[in-house]
Amino acid sequence: MMEVRLSYSVKDQFKRMFDSLQEGIVVLNDGEIEYMNDLSNKFMAILSGMYDFQNNLNEDQEKSKINPLDRKIFYVFEVENNKDGTRSAKKKEKSKIAG
Repeated sequence: MMEVRLSYSVKDQFKRMFDSLQEGIVVLNDGEIEYMNDLSNKFMAILSGMYDFQNNLNEDQEKSKINPLDRKIFYVFEVENNKDGTRSAKKKEKSKIAG
């Protein structure tokens, strides 16, 4: 019975370790990227069309003049309830977007 518990414990440790490898981690300090794990860097690079998001390299592998954190990558949406009971999303007005 002890062997079975140990086996489940080891399996659980590997599962937690694998799950943590799938999480994006970004550390910001004073508006600068201090640390970004590989998953986050690849995801943000693909999303922004850059070669390397963390190091601010464009597709030509040249340093971009725009701070990567200043890029407008995400859009903020509002969810509204429609009269027919369905929900829809629309882009928020600029005045309602914080920052």
